[in-house]
Amino acid sequence: MSNHTPGPWMFVGNVDHKHVQKTQLIIQDRVRNSKNIASVIPCLGMTGQEIKANAERIVTCVNAMEGIEDPKKLRETWDAIKHLELDAYEKTNQLLTEALLELERVKQQNTLLKEQIDLFETMALLGMKRIGSLDKLEGGVK
Repeated sequence: MSNHTPGPWMFVGNVDHKHVQKTQLIIQDRVRNSKNIASVIPCLGMTGQEIKANAERIVTCVNAMEGIEDPKKLRETWDAIKHLELDAYEKTNQLLTEALLELERVKQQNTLLKEQIDLFETMALLGMKRIGSLDKLEGGVK
């Protein structure tokens, strides 16, 4: 269990207080009297857009993790799951690639086999015609 202020948090932007610099952006507790939780102070060279985006990101991340006991453990678990999914995808992709290659090999073998059968059949028909067997088989007269 962490000791941070529970969510939800909200980003309110610049707040005009005596103790807050105009360049600070304020993050507040959305539920408990809008108390200030944090202020995002710009670092040298940061644009106003970057500061605002960082403050909004902090709030979004905190709110997304609300109710999760150990966000670090969750992240580690998520990374492990993604790794397993990637491994499974790669293995499946490899098996499918091998299966497609085998299918192509069999198709080529069958094409060669069909060509050989057609050639044999043609040779047999020519041979039978030559010796007159075809006419006899078809009921024809020589």
